[in-house]
Amino acid sequence: MELEYDYGSQVLSVTITHTTPAPSSHYVETVDVYRNDILVLEEHYDSQPDPRTFTYEYEVTAVDGDILRVHAECSIQGSIEDEITVEGPREYMYLSVNPTPEEVEMGSELDLTVNIYTEEDDMPLDGVSVIPRVDLGLVSEVSELGLGGYAFTYSAPDLESEDIEVLNLSCTKNGYHPLYFEISFDLVLSIDDSRKIEIAMDPWIYGIDEGETREINVVVTAGGEPLDIGTLDVDYSKGSLDVEKIGVGMFRLTYEAAHVDADTSAFIRVSASMIGYRSDERRMEFVIRDTGSTGEEPADGGGPAPYTWGLVALAAGAILVTASLVFLIYSKRKGRGPPGEKRGGRVYEAVEVEEVQEDS
Repeated sequence: MELEYDYGSQVLSVTITHTTPAPSSHYVETVDVYRNDILVLEEHYDSQPDPRTFTYEYEVTAVDGDILRVHAECSIQGSIEDEITVEGPREYMYLSVNPTPEEVEMGSELDLTVNIYTEEDDMPLDGVSVIPRVDLGLVSEVSELGLGGYAFTYSAPDLESEDIEVLNLSCTKNGYHPLYFEISFDLVLSIDDSRKIEIAMDPWIYGIDEGETREINVVVTAGGEPLDIGTLDVDYSKGSLDVEKIGVGMFRLTYEAAHVDADTSAFIRVSASMIGYRSDERRMEFVIRDTGSTGEEPADGGGPAPYTWGLVALAAGAILVTASLVFLIYSKRKGRGPPGEKRGGRVYEAVEVEEVQEDS
């Protein structure tokens, strides 16, 4: 037996080789066609069209991924069977999950519904194989609700501490591309208000100049009382930050803004968690203002830069030379000069000029 399927015409060709000297008395009597193990066609014959090899054609509706199986029996004895997987174009589907929780209480059950639609015309899609898988808890068998709906129940485990659950959905249907979907949620203890962590930050920063340092007090409480928590989880950007514990549930953050080329957004994120408590998080966003400061320190650690000393030396030298020239002119106007060496009838005073060396 040889099978061929023409997807365009939806025709299944069944070629059978059955050698017989009397095709009207010894022949292939029945041909049964199954699609995905469901009987869709049943044919009976009282002869075969050729004493050796012949082909029957059947109209069978199928989509990509369907398995067509053919079973034939001889009128006297013996049978033969073969199958073929249909190959053809696939369509796309999409889904929605309800609810999509952020957290589930340990030991509880959550009913979830999955709705699947065809992407081409947005119609509900039945007959989809929906398989849920989880890491920590349990899931029930999936029930098909009709109109593209599928339901199952998630049972959350009892754990010693809070954790994260990941739920994966695998959806397949012949004629459609496989669809995979993932959601995650927190597994939390049964917590009343006294077990909920709250974080307060003071003062709240909205803007800070580049290079400026600010201290921020953080208070961690539960049920209105300070919570003796060991450490904070802190993240930040565009600067440096130190964390210091200063008391029960009390911390001090020292943040120094970086030097920026233009006004820049920055943040400080603080979260706190403790076994048996529901965690909390606060995120402070602010602007670092560009003041034009480079943030560079002098080469010698303080005082004017080297080039400033050079300018001072040049100015001092100019003042000294000018003063000497003024003194000479004044002496000539008086008709005499100060005692000095006589040269050519004139008296010159030797003026000592202090040499000022530039600091390079």
